[in-house]
Amino acid sequence: MSGGAERNPLHRELYQYKGDKMITERHVHIAEQMYSARRSLKTIFPKASDSTVQRWQAAVRKVMDGKKMTELEAMLDMLKMIEGKEVAQMWLLAAVVEMVEPS
Repeated sequence: MSGGAERNPLHRELYQYKGDKMITERHVHIAEQMYSARRSLKTIFPKASDSTVQRWQAAVRKVMDGKKMTELEAMLDMLKMIEGKEVAQMWLLAAVVEMVEPS
């Protein structure tokens, strides 16, 4: 693994999910989008952020448990269900970031 993946839990999770020998630029871009979603939502909705993220985390856990998936696999599955609902997608990304690397 490259140096960044060893230090960053989300990068490590992306690495393990893909099974690649190295983290690609695409992995870094996905992680960047996920962190950006969390930052943006905390800024825009500071009071609602924690409770909303917790509700999304509960939904992610249900998918994970029901389909025997990792956080990222569940996220990708759920993103398909909420296609076209950008704010909901941001909450989902933020929830998964918090699951993998709590702030």
